[in-house]
Order: sequence, then structure tokens, then C-alpha cells
Amino acid sequence: MVSHYDIDHVGDVAAILAAMPVKHLIDNGPPQTTGKGIEGRYKTYAAVYDKIDHAVVKPGDKIPIKGMDVSVVAAATKLVSNGAGATNPLCATTAAPEEITGDLEDNMSIGLLFTAGKFRMLDLSDLEGAYSYKLMCPRNPIGPVDVYHVNVHGQAKGMTPVLAQALGARVAIMENGARKGGDPPAFPMLRAAPGMEDIWQVHSSMAAGKDGNPPEDFIANLDPQCQGKWLRLTARQDGSFTITNSRNGFSKTYKARN
Repeated sequence: MVSHYDIDHVGDVAAILAAMPVKHLIDNGPPQTTGKGIEGRYKTYAAVYDKIDHAVVKPGDKIPIKGMDVSVVAAATKLVSNGAGATNPLCATTAAPEEITGDLEDNMSIGLLFTAGKFRMLDLSDLEGAYSYKLMCPRNPIGPVDVYHVNVHGQAKGMTPVLAQALGARVAIMENGARKGGDPPAFPMLRAAPGMEDIWQVHSSMAAGKDGNPPEDFIANLDPQCQGKWLRLTARQDGSFTITNSRNGFSKTYKARN
């Protein structure tokens, strides 16, 4: 699945397809934004998907994966309706973030809600704060989740309490770089979320420093020169899950909620 056409989300698709068999490709449709090399990257990508089963998804669609429910909640700036769900009280006390009009491609992101038995995880890719606010206000259509994959690599422009603190997530996973994402304002917002137990990160954030980053066991890459270490999430139908750090083998299991 290609969430959108920024280079860090589509740039290596051709190499990935050359390295492993892929039967299906999913995206949000032809580009609706310009600049930053999007047109050239999409041309390269489109030449690849012409030879593979290809589908365009929209909010409300399901992606068929055996053993789980994968629901599309955002795609191409469109969002699943928030007419259903409980009222989100944070909307009344939190101002809507200003929309950043110069970088619409982030808000083209495909956002997914994964459900496997009682386990639930939300991943909105690079959806920014203004669109997260629209998704979650005035009602919360997502409900509680176990794992929140933090928007836009933990950049401040993707953060809003109406999302980060309304999900009731036990764990946040931040796919940040040493110098990209992991912005200092993200950490207190995540730690203030009811039920939040741990933050896991792909890289130590240089901007956040020792006081902002979680303990080292929860960080896959400590050196700014990335060593390519990864985090693995293993979820179970009863709602329990385990996260493992490939750098040091550290693992933590979260028991199913009552």
C-alpha cells in the first residue's frame, strides 16, 4: 500500500517490487498535488503497477486481509464520517489546528484502522493536525485503540489532542528519523493521553533530547547514522500484543484489556 506520493512513502516501491513478490498494490488514485518531484515519482510508480493488480481506495472501504478487518478512514483528503461515535469532549476545549496549505500531499494519506479480534490499531500515515481534527470532531468515529501509530513521524504539524488523547491508546509507535519528526511538543501530548503506557520509536529524536525520548530499550536506532534496526508488533485475537526491539532483543507484552 502506498499511502501518498511523498518520496519517503513511494520512492523505493520499484526496488521493493524487484526484491520480493507482490500481487496487489493499493493507493489513493492519481496525484492531485504538484511539486517536490511528485509527477516524476508517480510516473515511475505507475509503470510498475500496470503489471500488477491495482486498486484505489476511499474512506469506508475495506482492504481484504485474512484474519483481520482493515478499514479505510482517510484517503485523498476525504475522511470517514464522524456523525457516528461518542462525542469527543476535547473538541470543545481544543482549537482546530491551522491547515498548512503548502503541503497538501500529506493530507492525501490513506489512513487505516486495523482490527484483529479485540486488538485495534490506528495508522493515519502523514495526515496532518487540521485533518485529524476534522476526523475526530465533533464525534470520535474511531473509538478506543490499543496502538496509535503517530501521524507524520511525530512532527508537531501532525499532532492534536483531539486525536492523540481521545484514542485511549496504550502504546504509541513513532516512525521518526533522528532529525525528522520526534518534535519536542509531541511527547507531552502523547504522555498526557489517558491510558498511555509507553512510546516506542524507530529512532532517537535529536531534537527531543534525553528528557523527551523514551528509555533506550524502546528505541530501535540510537545512533543518528541509522543502523536499520526495526520494531516488530505481534498482535493476538484476545487483544494482547507484544513489541520487540531488533536492536537489543528487548520485548514487552501488553496483556489484554479486561
